[in-house]
Amino acid sequence: MCGYLSCATLSSSGSSQPLWHPLCESMKTSGPPPQLWLHPEGDDLPRPDATSCGPDAPLPAKTHTHSAHSSGDLQIGEAESGSDKIRDAGSGSGDLEIRDVGSGDLEVRDVGSGDLEVRDVGSGSADLEVRDVGSGSGDLEIRDVGSGDLEVRDVGSGSGDLEIRDVGSGDLEVRDVGSGDLEIRDVGSGDLELRDVGSGSGDLEIRDVGSGDLEVRDVGSGSGDLEIRDVGSGDLEVRDVGSGDLEVRDVGSGDLEVRDVGSGSGDLEVRDVGSGSGDLEIRDVGSGDLEIRDVGSGSGDLEIRDVGSGSGDLEIRDVGSGSGDLEVRDVGSGSGDLEVRDVGSGSGDLEIRDVGSGDLEVRDVGSGSGDLEIRDVGSGDLEIRDVGSGSGDLEIRDVGSGDQEIRDVGSADLEIRDVGSGDLELRDVGSGSGDLEIRDVGSGDLEVRDVGSGSGDLEIRDVGSGDLEVRDVGSVR
Repeated sequence: MCGYLSCATLSSSGSSQPLWHPLCESMKTSGPPPQLWLHPEGDDLPRPDATSCGPDAPLPAKTHTHSAHSSGDLQIGEAESGSDKIRDAGSGSGDLEIRDVGSGDLEVRDVGSGDLEVRDVGSGSADLEVRDVGSGSGDLEIRDVGSGDLEVRDVGSGSGDLEIRDVGSGDLEVRDVGSGDLEIRDVGSGDLELRDVGSGSGDLEIRDVGSGDLEVRDVGSGSGDLEIRDVGSGDLEVRDVGSGDLEVRDVGSGDLEVRDVGSGSGDLEVRDVGSGSGDLEIRDVGSGDLEIRDVGSGSGDLEIRDVGSGSGDLEIRDVGSGSGDLEVRDVGSGSGDLEVRDVGSGSGDLEIRDVGSGDLEVRDVGSGSGDLEIRDVGSGDLEIRDVGSGSGDLEIRDVGSGDQEIRDVGSADLEIRDVGSGDLELRDVGSGSGDLEIRDVGSGDLEVRDVGSGSGDLEIRDVGSGDLEVRDVGSVR
């Protein structure tokens, strides 16, 4: 099919007069706003000849450039293969709709203030670029895009909502957006990059992403909530976010990194991370509550660090069996409570250190797991219980003034030292456990009881002024 461009303006009598597009930079029309489209070969309008540069001159065979400086609506449809460029639909323009585009490249740029809709772009390998959408523009919708790359950039502040969906296998890049709400969904196997979202933007939702990598960064302060879900097997990186709540869920097998979430931000939730996933790193977070749960079995290492002072509660739970090491450190003073529970059997080492003033609870750590180290804990209470038999060593040291309860432990060696002024209760240490050492205990009461038979040596030294009770102990030195 051979396409060429025409414009029809409706006269006062309603008749249509064809005006052929010359090879020049702009098109001027009179009367009501035009509709602009490409006519296929065989249309009942007369075809131009190629004898001049006047009104009868044809468009180039491969590249079509459409410039419209009109304030009315503009519609482009039934585009041929070959490249098309739509540009300079000036400020104050009406709506612009582009649909049913063939397999060539399509570039749309310098768009004014109306709504912009681009849809049904051919399944070939052509690229689509939309850029330079003016401040205060209407909504922008792009959907049903083929396998080429898609780039959307430079959407002015104060613009309407931006929706991108049903994108093929090419890469998708969205950057320098200052719009209302932003929704990206049903993306194929290419990489997805979203960055430089303006301050004060609306909510951001990304979902149903294929196997490519996903990167979200530089979301301005005061923006809305950010939700990422149903992500495939590629790597996921979220950083430099100053938005509201951040939710990441239903993530595939790639690495996951979340960092530099600004102070004063909302809650951060990461959940439903697939089995066999890569490493999970969350750091430099100054948000509200932080919840991580349902990390699949056989996943990589999990690291959480540099949680800002005054943050909310931190909860980590339901980490699958056979997962990697779990490290939580540098949780700022004045933060909320920290809870780690339901860590699967055979998992790696668990290290918690440099924790602020909230309560700390660790429980339900599966049998055969690695070492458990807790140190440099602030003034909150500490509870450790239900650590499975055959687990690694348990070390607790440099604990503040809160009470400590340790019970139902089936670890190897157990060392508790440098304890503050709170009470310390240790009970129900499993049979066949390793050596038990308690030293440098502050002024609170110390109770040790129900240490199973066949356990190792028990050493208690340098205990403060509180009461000391030791009973039902297997062996004592």
